[in-house]
Amino acid sequence: MIKNQRYLFSRSDFVLHKLFLDSFFVMLASELSVAISRLIDSLMVSNFLGTEMFAAQSLVGPFFGLIAIASGLLATGAQVVVSKSIAKGRFNEADQAFSLALLIGLIISAATSAVCFLFGGLISELFGASRENPELFAATKAYLTGLGAGTIPLTLNVILTPVLQINGDRSRVKSTMFLIAGVNIIFNSLSIFVFDLGMFGVGLATSIAEWCGMAVYLLHFRKRNIMCHIRMHGMQLRVIKDVFVIGFPKGTVRICNTLRPLLINRWIMFLSTSAAMSAVGINKNIRDLFRIPETAIALAIMLIAGTFYGEQDKESLKKVVRISMTYNVISDLARISLTAISGIIPIILLLAKLQDIRVRSSKEGKILIIELLDNYKIHYYNMQHAIEITASTIEEAPSCKRLLFNLSKGLNRVSNNEEIRSLLDD
Repeated sequence: MIKNQRYLFSRSDFVLHKLFLDSFFVMLASELSVAISRLIDSLMVSNFLGTEMFAAQSLVGPFFGLIAIASGLLATGAQVVVSKSIAKGRFNEADQAFSLALLIGLIISAATSAVCFLFGGLISELFGASRENPELFAATKAYLTGLGAGTIPLTLNVILTPVLQINGDRSRVKSTMFLIAGVNIIFNSLSIFVFDLGMFGVGLATSIAEWCGMAVYLLHFRKRNIMCHIRMHGMQLRVIKDVFVIGFPKGTVRICNTLRPLLINRWIMFLSTSAAMSAVGINKNIRDLFRIPETAIALAIMLIAGTFYGEQDKESLKKVVRISMTYNVISDLARISLTAISGIIPIILLLAKLQDIRVRSSKEGKILIIELLDNYKIHYYNMQHAIEITASTIEEAPSCKRLLFNLSKGLNRVSNNEEIRSLLDD
């Protein structure tokens, strides 16, 4: 009996681990695809469009934060309410919560899109692009206009992702995220190298990719054997109250995460130049990559905890929280290790470069001695004349050539042995 109880307990832990890891890897793929897509955007803009364009892209960073305020609040609230309702067998309530979250997200994102098209210049100034720098201002406005076409899918995809997981269609989430990244890369390349659309093309590529992703997501709801559906009839507004209450803390965090970079960007543009803004953009891309595992853990635990909370399964809830904390510690240790490695790599590269210079210099030294001795003999053992001739003829030792020229000029100015010794020491 005791053996059987132990076996069941260990199996329960195994199932919870598997459940957590399945959700975690889906969320990780989701976050990674977005981060990689933005990173590739940044690489293409910085390498092929220039510093001003990359600075414009960095300035528009808070725009994604503004979209995330509504999408994060609605997605967080909807997935918890849907999970709890399904766990209690209230499928109609789950449908209502999800459908209302989608409808509100659609209204907010459509309004945001209209604001981008109508007031792009004003928003660009708000983000820190001054009209005194016409190139930066025009690039920021163009990028915002391109992104404005995709605010609807950017918002709704965040709400749809956890519900597809609740419905058990994790493979669609993974494949869609990589589809979005791939489409973004393709259209970025076309907009830069073929159509020459500049920053507008970069923003439009992101919008097209998000629309493609949303289309694939919505195809999921054609299935009949799923737990949560989109139903736009018979909705009761009281259901949305729980969604807002649960999602409010997430929305508050997103507001703070948006205001901070917005103020920092404006301060940097006031005190410094576009180059400094580009450096801030690079720093943000790296920080976003480091935060991905922790974000994925938080999203996974939120998804699972909602179901267990609805079932009133406190024991499983405690276990899965402990599991998430364990993986969070592992994530922190990995991040610390990566930070240490990334700090050491530049030092290693500099040492390797120094060693390469030393190796090349040692070879130049051999060439120098041979050339100098030959000229010394040819010119009747006159060292000063040999140095002048060697400095003008030696080609295979550029570092030594420069030193010999300096030595030759110095020898023409000295008048005694002490000055020659001092010149050689320098």
